[in-house]
Amino acid sequence: MKTQWNTPRAAKRAVNRPTKPKSVPKPEDHRTSARRRMVAVTFVILALLGVGIYKAFTLQILDREHLLNVAEQNYLRTMVVEERRGEIVDRRGQLLATSVKVDTIVANPREVRDPVATAKALVSVLGGLDEAKLTQKLSSKSWWIHIKRRVSEQESAAVRALRLPGILITQEWKRYYPKRELAGQLIGRVGADALGLEGLEKALEKTLVTRPEPPEPETTQTETAVAEKTPGSSSKPAVKPPVATIKVPYIKDIKGRTAYVEGIPADLAPEGYSVELTIDAEIQSAAEEALKKGVVAHNAQSGIAIVMNVETGEILALANYPEFNPNSPGNHDTYAWKNRALKDQYEPGSTFKVFSMAAVLDRKAARLNEKINTENGVMRVGKYLIRDTHRAKEMTVREVLGHSSNIGITKLTQRIGKKNLHSMLKSFGFGERTGIVSDYEAPGSIQPLKLWADITFANVSFGQGIAVTPLQMVRAVAAIGNEGKLMRPQILRRILTRDGHTVREFVPEVVGQTIRPDVAPLVIDAMKACVEPGGTGTAAAIPGYTVAGKTGTAQKADSPFRKGKRIANKTKSKGYMPDAWIASFVGLVPAENPQLAILVIVDEPDGRGFGGVVAAPVFREIGEFALKHLQIQKSVARPVKIANKGELEQRPAPALPNIGLADAVMEQPFATIMQGDQPQTVPNFVGQSIAAVVRTALTAGIQVEIEGTGRAVAQNPSPGTKLDGSERIRVRFESAINRELPNQSASAQGGL
Repeated sequence: MKTQWNTPRAAKRAVNRPTKPKSVPKPEDHRTSARRRMVAVTFVILALLGVGIYKAFTLQILDREHLLNVAEQNYLRTMVVEERRGEIVDRRGQLLATSVKVDTIVANPREVRDPVATAKALVSVLGGLDEAKLTQKLSSKSWWIHIKRRVSEQESAAVRALRLPGILITQEWKRYYPKRELAGQLIGRVGADALGLEGLEKALEKTLVTRPEPPEPETTQTETAVAEKTPGSSSKPAVKPPVATIKVPYIKDIKGRTAYVEGIPADLAPEGYSVELTIDAEIQSAAEEALKKGVVAHNAQSGIAIVMNVETGEILALANYPEFNPNSPGNHDTYAWKNRALKDQYEPGSTFKVFSMAAVLDRKAARLNEKINTENGVMRVGKYLIRDTHRAKEMTVREVLGHSSNIGITKLTQRIGKKNLHSMLKSFGFGERTGIVSDYEAPGSIQPLKLWADITFANVSFGQGIAVTPLQMVRAVAAIGNEGKLMRPQILRRILTRDGHTVREFVPEVVGQTIRPDVAPLVIDAMKACVEPGGTGTAAAIPGYTVAGKTGTAQKADSPFRKGKRIANKTKSKGYMPDAWIASFVGLVPAENPQLAILVIVDEPDGRGFGGVVAAPVFREIGEFALKHLQIQKSVARPVKIANKGELEQRPAPALPNIGLADAVMEQPFATIMQGDQPQTVPNFVGQSIAAVVRTALTAGIQVEIEGTGRAVAQNPSPGTKLDGSERIRVRFESAINRELPNQSASAQGGL
């Protein structure tokens, strides 16, 4: 259907129709429209400005911390500066442990061009690396990895010469022990991350690493600030070093240059406090050398030696063998790492008779010159037999200790009863830790009194059925030399800043009274009998000094472990090992005014190594050096001429009446006693003790040359030979170790 616009007429009408004129806007309409546009634009601008202000407020105020953290993660790095551990020195300032800068090999894997070739090159110059694992690490997307830490100068130079892309050399602190094995177990060691793992390095971790405040006491040792009035301390207030800055912020530009945000640190190596020990490096060295000789000579498993100042409780030497060099702990069996002087427990054997005797004398239950029936060496307690190595019908109380009589000490302690003995042993500190600074200290063990049967009572009196530590033993003997005052063992003298100012000072501390002061000299006098002629410890005699001591030969309890390792197919039993003994000697010097307490322990010497044969000579060597080194005055006693390898020495006379022989005679290989007129014939000395031979020789006025220790087994000239006045009678002695011994019950293995 067509519309009208398709017809000519319609089109003509549309063309000729007049158009309606458009309306002309009024002036006021233009103004209104412009105003509206301005309002709209203003609103938009204000809205945008509001949004901008809100966004700025959000960014600058609300989200400021978060955005700063994000920004810092993108461009700011924090360098953690490894802190230098404080130094450890001996009482005379000799350096025992310090820290030195050494090279560490690191890598940026993103810059390593050929991980396989780089790993192969590094393995060729650096020992102890696995090539496959290193290749994997160098192929990672990390920015920083360690290749090998704290390398030697030779290894560092070799890596530097390779000029490998992405391989860098930085520096770290390494712990260094300039005296190598000296006091190695005591000082301990640190790990790869410079954290203490053993010994004092571990026990003093918070001290050797700086903290904002002076370190709090890490032990029960008494401490005093320098401001307090203490012996040898200053009256100035304690010095507090500044807080160490460990984290340092910095920025690296595109060329890898470092810009410190807070300026270049004044010290990129903050230090911890230094520690001054009570150890005397010279005495420590002498103790270690003597102990090593004794252990090696008797093919023993290990050894321990401790030297303590009687009056203060300070440890002057604490030696362990086998030796341990903390510079290279991996070169030693882990058995050598252990500080056995503090961590090992053992049955002390006859050395423990000293404290049983102290308990008896303190309770006024016996007199030293009183006779005791020793049953000819065998006594029954219930169904058990107690035996003595040296059989006798009777002994004085003093001789009970000198001849180490199990029967005699058992009878004496029976006079005071179980309760009094148990109480006395607790007062000496047995069964509890001493409180010395250490990463660990064993407590020892005493059975509760209610568990003491009659045989237990007897066993404990001569050192069985009780576990002690070497430190407990030497401290208890020191208490006898200190008028009964029990001291806390002290290994620390001072804590110092790097410039030598004292932060803390440690002073002696009395922790208890063991026996009455007037009883201590009686116990010491009884101990002297052990070192005098006829005693079991004559080899401990020191030229020029009187010695009070006690030997010990304790059978070891059965164990599935030897030298820290389990024995194959071995289970622990409740008995004793028939071939394992602990030889020991503990004593005080000088006896008339004790200054030092010394303990020597030799573990598992060949055969039944008696304490008087194995440990006493080590005691003598250590004691002689320490007394001379400390310039302790010699004993005031009548000198006797003793010939030894062509030399004459002045030695103190013994306390035994009517003998007149020096303490040291028995342990000399050739000792000549010259006095009086010559008899016509040679007496028969075979079977007699040295004391009896000397007494006969002095009475008869003949010259005797003594060889060895123990009982006389041969002599030259033979008995009855006529003498013309110029000969010397040479008498050879052998100790009980070379003679057949009577069987002993497992419950009473005391003795020498």
